[in-house]
Order: sequence, then structure tokens, then C-alpha cells
Amino acid sequence: MKSHKINKQKKNIKNLLKKFFLLDECISASVVGSFTENKDISNIGDLDVVVISKSISEIFINKCKLLIKKHKFKIKKKIKINSSFGPVKYNKNLFFTVHLMVYDINGHIDHVVKSPFTCYDWERKNINIGKSLTEIYTANKLQLVDFFNSRRAINNHYQDLKDQVVSTYSYVFTKKGYSLKHKKIKLNKLNKLNYSKHIRQHGINNFYKFLYQKNLKIKKNNINKFLFNQKLQSNNLIKINKNKSSIDNTEEFLNKLYLRLKHIKKESNSITFIRHAKTRFNNKSFLGRKRNVGIINFKNKDKLYYDKIYCSPLLRSIQTAKKFRKKKLIIKKFLNEINYGNADGLNIKQLNKLYPKIVKDWILKKDPRFPNGENLSMVSNRVTKFLKYISIDLKNQKSKKYLIITHNVFLRCLIGSFFNIKRSDWFKLKINHLSKFDFIFFNNKIVPNINRKILKKVMGYKINEFSSSN
Repeated sequence: MKSHKINKQKKNIKNLLKKFFLLDECISASVVGSFTENKDISNIGDLDVVVISKSISEIFINKCKLLIKKHKFKIKKKIKINSSFGPVKYNKNLFFTVHLMVYDINGHIDHVVKSPFTCYDWERKNINIGKSLTEIYTANKLQLVDFFNSRRAINNHYQDLKDQVVSTYSYVFTKKGYSLKHKKIKLNKLNKLNYSKHIRQHGINNFYKFLYQKNLKIKKNNINKFLFNQKLQSNNLIKINKNKSSIDNTEEFLNKLYLRLKHIKKESNSITFIRHAKTRFNNKSFLGRKRNVGIINFKNKDKLYYDKIYCSPLLRSIQTAKKFRKKKLIIKKFLNEINYGNADGLNIKQLNKLYPKIVKDWILKKDPRFPNGENLSMVSNRVTKFLKYISIDLKNQKSKKYLIITHNVFLRCLIGSFFNIKRSDWFKLKINHLSKFDFIFFNNKIVPNINRKILKKVMGYKINEFSSSN
């Protein structure tokens, strides 16, 4: 009987999403958060709805609000619409709150960059119509850097609790367009408890996801054991459902978590990948191994000292490596640029004229080899072999700094595979000369630790993809 009721509720919510999707501007409509876990409206505080549109306008948001007002949720409570961004809660005994969050493509991408914890959680489980949030732009995984750099970083939560406020954002429309206004709302008695609970629950889950590099929630009966193992436990710290000095306990938890993450940062080995400095032959022709050219001189602003620098045997890679302070320089063939074979020196038009099948196969999302050269799979195999090689080297070491000087296609394969990008899209990744891509060696494996603003530039094609198709 209960499962029948839940199925009816799910169908009801899907019908709402379909109504959003019928609006001309709508690209995607999703329900995320607590409903996707409980599937029962009576057990949730609010219904989180995410709508992605082609553009943002007050008219479109009002249309969405009207659809919510007219929709029959089959619930006795009064419907309240919250169209701001942020963890504000309303009395669930009085209201059934629909938390409406509307973004355009740029807005969604910006939200993933600034709030990866929230967006990653949305990707784990949702109900959607149209393009999925993951398809549009994905958080993909949590990184150590996210805990320090994001909008919901530890220090931000700590400061909010100290000031007893919650940070929210809302659209402000003018004749010139719109902007997001930041507002701090004073925590009332209800929100103090809810916000503290929210921070602790998500803090534990986010740390768990980072440690295991998977989008999984920790099971409730494993929480205490997990906290103890990670040295985050203390008296009454995780009594998240009890109204017991919740803010004090949460501040204590945040402090312990911060120290634990700082320790990981300090003790982990760091691996930084960069593309070699620019050459005069980086002119939209295929520059592989045949033209072994030198770099255009540059002033290196990186003052860090590296324990080891690895580079490819190509001159442009070696010359770049010599610009950095190092203990040891090691040359590895694994790090070579893709072998373009007979296509080396050609541009895309010339390639299409001389070897049209290669271009046709790319269009069909195949992975053809360059004539007498390599394909992406072969480069990707070299990436895997190199990672295994330095993993053995880094094992049982602490706080070592490695710098890897390599090439465009190698880095496309590296980032494409780590962030689960379709292989047919790897060529779209923009890898600038001397751009840094940070990783750490943690729990005996290499995991990314890349600033999300850098990732956004690398995956900029996502913005163009949707603006051109819509």
C-alpha cells in the first residue's frame, strides 16, 4: 500500500517536471534532494526543483512559479515557493515548501564551480525530464581543494555559524539584465537547529565521498565508526537529530574536519602536470614528434622547488623543465606528444584532403589512428602506464612535490579519463601552454585536485555546445 502511494507521488512530481519542460526556454527540469531519497512527500521538509533554461528572465521564473501554484500536489498544507539559493528552511508543519532554483547554462556551470558539494549531491540521485544535470555540466567528483575554495567551504560555514546567519542568493532584475544578490539571514530558533544539522550531515557525507572518490552517502549505522577512524569523533558530536547545543557541536566538528583536511594536504604528495611552453610552430598545425622544435622563451614565475621533474624527450618539454627549480630531471617516453605520423605539420583542411577517412571517423565518434602514428587509445595507455610508474615511486613517501612537463594530447587524455568525459569529446578540451593541473597521491592512488575555475576553462566547450544547439 505504501509503495503504491509513493509511486503515485513520484508520478505526480514527474508530471510537474513535464509542465516545466513544455516551456520554450526550458532545457532541463529535475527534482533533487530529500524527495529522491524518501520518495514520500510527507517525510520531507521541502521539494527541491532545479530548472535549467536557455536564458534567465523574470518572466520565465514567474511562469515556473505559476506552474507550481497551479499544480495539485495532493497535500493538505499550504504551498510556499522559495526561489532563492541557499539552505533556508521553513516550518514544515505549516508549509509544504517548493524550493525552485532556476539557472541558465552559464549559471549552472558557475554553480558547479562554486558549489561542487551541492551539485555533486544532486547528481547522485534525481528525477529529471530533458537533459540531465550531469550531461549539461558535471561536478564529477569531490576534490581536496573544494573543501577550502568553494562557496560552502569549511571556513564559510564556520563563519556563518559564528555570526548565526545563513548565506542566501537571489536574482535581482533590472533593465540591463540581472545579478545575484548575496544576503545573510539571521538564524531563528528553527533554522539554527536545521542549519547545524545540515552542515554536519553534509560535512560527513562530503568527506566520505572525497575519501572513497565515489558519489555515495555513508550509511547511518556506519557514521560513528567512520568518525572514530577519521579522528573526528567526540562526545555528542553526531547526535544530529537531537536539539543539544547543536551550533557548539557543529563548530567543533568543522574545526576537527578542517584540521584533518589540512593534515591530508600537508602529508599528501603533490603531482602537478603542465603543458610545455609555447613554440612558434603552435600554429594550428599538428605538432607531434617529427618537428622537434624549441620553445619561445618565457619568464617563469613559479618559485616552488620540486623534488623531481619528469618530462618527455622532446626539446620543447626539456627546455620548459629546465626553467623550474628541481632536485632531479627524469626523461620519460610515456610523456610524449601523440605521434601524428604522416599528418605531422598538416592543418585540419590538409588532413581532410589527404586522409578524409580519419575526419569521417571522428565525425562518427570513432578513434582512428593517424597514418603511421597513434590514436587516443594508445596515448591513454601511455597515461595509465606513467601513472602506475610514479605511483610506485611515490608510495611510502610524504610531502613530495613532483612536476610533470608534457603535451596537449597527453593532458587531454589524462583529464578526459579522470573526469569521465566521452573520448569523442577529448579533442574539445582546451589545454593552454603552462597551465597547471594539480593532483595528489592519497590513499595509495592519484586523485585530481584541480581548481574548478581552471577546469571550467578546459571544458569551456560545454557553454558553446548548448548555446549553439539551442
